[in-house]
Amino acid sequence: MINYDNKYKIIWISDLHISVKYDIDTDNFLKQYLANFIEIIKKELNESPIPIRYILFTGDIAQSGCKEDYEKFRSLILDDLLNLFENQNEKPILFFLPGNHDITYEDNFDYIENFISFTEVEGNAQSAFFNDNKDKFISPFTPFTDFVQKVFDEKKEFFSNFETSNFKKNLTYFKVDHNVNSIFILLNSSWVSYGIKFNQMLVDWFVKNKSNIRKKIKDYTSLTNLEKELYKKLLKEKERFNEYGSQRIFVNYTTEIEEIKKKLLEFPDYLVVVGCHHPLEWLNEDEYFMQSKIPSLKEILDMSDIFLSSHIHANILSLNDRVSYIGNAISLKSGRFLPFVRDKFNTESLKGNWFSILEINLKTKTMTQKSFDISFGVTSKKELIYKLENLQNRGCLTDERLKWHKSKLKQIKNVLRNYIKQQINANISYTDSMLENNVFIIDNSINIYLDNFNLTNNPYANHIEKLILFFKRNLIDFNIKIIRFFIYEADLFERDSFIKIFNLDRNKTRELYAQAIEIADFNFDSFRKDFFKKVGTEKDKDIFMFFMNIQFSNHVIPYDFPK
Repeated sequence: MINYDNKYKIIWISDLHISVKYDIDTDNFLKQYLANFIEIIKKELNESPIPIRYILFTGDIAQSGCKEDYEKFRSLILDDLLNLFENQNEKPILFFLPGNHDITYEDNFDYIENFISFTEVEGNAQSAFFNDNKDKFISPFTPFTDFVQKVFDEKKEFFSNFETSNFKKNLTYFKVDHNVNSIFILLNSSWVSYGIKFNQMLVDWFVKNKSNIRKKIKDYTSLTNLEKELYKKLLKEKERFNEYGSQRIFVNYTTEIEEIKKKLLEFPDYLVVVGCHHPLEWLNEDEYFMQSKIPSLKEILDMSDIFLSSHIHANILSLNDRVSYIGNAISLKSGRFLPFVRDKFNTESLKGNWFSILEINLKTKTMTQKSFDISFGVTSKKELIYKLENLQNRGCLTDERLKWHKSKLKQIKNVLRNYIKQQINANISYTDSMLENNVFIIDNSINIYLDNFNLTNNPYANHIEKLILFFKRNLIDFNIKIIRFFIYEADLFERDSFIKIFNLDRNKTRELYAQAIEIADFNFDSFRKDFFKKVGTEKDKDIFMFFMNIQFSNHVIPYDFPK
């Protein structure tokens, strides 16, 4: 297993526009370009000690979204890329997001009527319409999802806990990656990318209805009233659903939003990477996060550290094109890996195309973006280092997160009690061996779980009289060899330190954990001293002899148990 040591890399590629027409056997420029790309990745693997954890393709893999485009993508790029990891036991995690070019309408001409009806409703009604007609929205992505399914079937080792059925239904990706203390939330922003289809509709309409197209276009007055109304409606819809400012994620209907929010609260020190094909400013105004009309999307973005998007083919030379901020989170826009060309590539068409390798360092809370321009005959690299401000400043615990963690304590304590029971003897019944709440006998041992620790009142002291009383009432016998005390770390602190446990990187809370053990051991030592003083005053010497031969132990359970 790879030791990531809080460092890992992401290969990030977008906007490839691969067409079935491309042929490296007859196109030397394209052949050399792709060979340069493979050499860069090979060099990263051989020369850098930081492992590659993810390979992300964030949309526009194909030019037309047809099955043959994806097959060409595999033969030109993907298979050669994945073969570089053939001898690596633990493969990087592979994921694909669709873009506006990863849509096809070949079998969905009737869908447009539903779509036009969809455009006539506003606000939340649009989301409801999407949910009611989700199968129609998903259908144009069929070649894309079939491609992902095929890659998954043949290369399962590059997918981690990937559920293809869920992906086909929602076209989103959500993963809590404990190996690298990161959370990935990748969303589909191309549900309503219909600009190309509207152009086709206008052309088809004229072809079907007019024999002399040029004359009719020039002479609008010659159209019938019905034709005028239809034409104006199509133009209106095309204008309204221009790509910019019209994209939708429908986050409440395409993601396990409550599960995502729960995990974001549960692992506040994890890096959060959010991505989609379109930049945020391309989203419909109801979803654009500054508008706050879709609270769920805004909550995710507020908790993110890195936001990845593509689509605009950002200029590698322009920092303003490539980098912006969502609050304190870094928003990065990718370049275009390849343009679409109708004939063969040349030096001009290969200029300005690039991709990135992101290096994440969770120790320093920084990200380095290495951007590679691999124009024909030239490989240049630009390197920028960013501070992950949200991750660095994640020291304030929101009321919502604090409330969630407090409720989580009870769940963890129940798991802890069962864990103790199972570790000692899985066959012992919890209820049958229980002496009272939080005190139970398991396999010749008395196990006491201390709850509601109070720094002004030694909780161990409460058990001096109880243990003696258990013996006097013959509730415990001479087979008992050990008495164990368990206390939960988070119970040992006042609110300020309690908050620190939830917010600090676990590697940085060792001091707090050591402090917790010190507090618990001090109180435990005081308890033992008082306990044997009390036992020594008992007239029944059997009590004294019994407890003198028993081992006492004290355990502080760390906050992040169980992982």
